[in-house]
Amino acid sequence: MKKFIVILLLSFSAVSQAEVNVSWSEPENYRDIDATDESQSKFEKRVFKQFEEYFKELSKGLPTGQKLWIKVTDLDLAGRVLPGYAHGIDSNKQLRVIKRIDYPRIKFKYHVTDANGKVLSSNEVKLKDLGFQDGLQTRNKLRDNLRYEKDMIKDWFQKTFPREVAEK
Repeated sequence: MKKFIVILLLSFSAVSQAEVNVSWSEPENYRDIDATDESQSKFEKRVFKQFEEYFKELSKGLPTGQKLWIKVTDLDLAGRVLPGYAHGIDSNKQLRVIKRIDYPRIKFKYHVTDANGKVLSSNEVKLKDLGFQDGLQTRNKLRDNLRYEKDMIKDWFQKTFPREVAEK
C-alpha cells in the first residue's frame, strides 16, 4: 500500500508541472555565443541546455496544464571573447572578459497555452541588462557562468508571470 501511495504522489507531481518547450532559431547568427576553452558545438549545447533547464525551473509555478513555448532568436552573452595573449595568457587560449559595456541581451518569442491549446499570452521579448554588474552576487551565483543572463530572464519572468514565480 505504501508503494502505491508513493508512486501516485510521484506521478501527480510530474503531471502538475507546466510543460516548457525551448527552441533555438539560427544560433549561427546570434550576436555572441562564442566559446572560449571548448569546441563551439559543445559550448552551444551546454549553454542551451542550461537555459532550457532554467526556463523549466522558473516555469514550475505555472498552473497545471499550461505550456510555455519559447523560441530564442538572438543571444548575446555578457562580456566579450578576446585572445588570451592580450591578457598575458597562452596565445592559443581565449578568455571571456566581462566589462560593463558588454551587457547581456536575449531576444525571443513566447506563448503560453492552456491544457486545450488556447493561447493565453504571447509576445516578442527583447531583454538587455545595462546594470548587470550592479547586484550582489552570492558565492553560488559566482560559480554560474550564465548568472547575468539568468538574472535578466528571472526579472522578466517575475514581471510577466508575477503570481507563478517563487524565489528561484
